Formats: sequence, structure tokens, C-alpha cells
Amino acid sequence: MANKIIRTPVGKAQWAHLTVADTKWNPDGEYKVNLVLEADKAQDLMKQLDRIQAENYAKAKEENPKKAAKVIDKAPYEEEMNDDGTETGNIVFKFKMKARGQTRNGEIFERRPTLVDGKGKPITNRDFKVGNGSDLAVAFETVPYFIPATNIASVALRMKAVQIVNLLEFGGGETFGFDSYESGFDASSQNTNNSEEKADDFESAAEDHDF
Repeated sequence: MANKIIRTPVGKAQWAHLTVADTKWNPDGEYKVNLVLEADKAQDLMKQLDRIQAENYAKAKEENPKKAAKVIDKAPYEEEMNDDGTETGNIVFKFKMKARGQTRNGEIFERRPTLVDGKGKPITNRDFKVGNGSDLAVAFETVPYFIPATNIASVALRMKAVQIVNLLEFGGGETFGFDSYESGFDASSQNTNNSEEKADDFESAAEDHDF
């Protein structure tokens, strides 16, 4: 049974690799983005993840009784910090998706996140890079885990789809869109051909295709 897809509020992008996979640390590549939310906008999402993590933490202790006292309860989000080490008041959520891998049956797969624009239309031409400060919402699934070697129990946030509400292109390029969804980033300025990909709304664009 597929995991439930969760959708974030709109926040600010950090260190996004959404159109081209990052291969610096993993030769198979990873799509990823940090999403920064103001603390008040993040509360509902934090509570939802806290409930999932609480169950995962209890399960890790139950299934590893000899290590129960040492299991580390690591939240699946973190406070954003200034360069001087003080808190900004924002919360950072980190999302990833493997670009290439192997199934349990030994089959090689390749995938990339579904991208839709601020008007809910699929983005077919990905010849751009999402820069810091772009307005995004992320559809994702949770993957609870426990690492015996480090005793860490936490929840990974596996990206499935991203809505680019307002785009700031990496490298100081043109800014697309304004402050509202109605006047947000329109992928028709990027798309050069038709797509069979459907995006009647953002949630449908986040349909689960995981292995």
C-alpha cells in the first residue's frame, strides 16, 4: 500500500536541484530541495511529522530492546540558523528523491519529480534552475527509519512533486510571476511542446510512482 502523500504550505527554496539531479556525493544522482517556512506556517506540518516520528521512535525502541536507552529521537526538520548561530525563527524541511536506483527485483529505474507551475500546469521544458528564494510547495511521502550504527530514529521526507509558484532562476536570471497563484510562474513561457503528463491540480501531479 502506498504511503499517504503530504503537501506542504508554500515556502522559500534553498539549494534546489529540481530540474537536474545533484551527483556531487551520489553518482546516481539526487533531486533535492530545502524548504524554509516561517514558524507559524510550519506548525501543522510539524505536528503531523511529530506524530509519525513518535510512532517510529517507539517502534525503534521496542524492536531494539538492548539499545532502547540509546535510541536518538531526531526530528525530521530543523531550526534555520543565522551565520552567527542564532535562530532565524524559520523551520527547514529537507526533501530528496533518488534519480536512479535498483528495485528489490534487480531492475534499474530512473525517475524525477513531477513539476507544475503556479497555475497548476505541468512543466515540460526543464531548461532552467530553481534559485534560492523561489516560492515552492512540495508533495512528499514519509519514510520512517532507524540506523543501528548511529542509533538514530527519524523520518525521511521523500519528494514526489513540486509546485513552483514563483520562480527565481539560479544565476540571477529573470524572475517569473508575482505574489499570488493567479499571477504566479506560468510554465507556458518555458514549455515548447505538449506533454502527456497530467496536472489537473497539484495533488494529482503528486501521484505515487515509487518502487
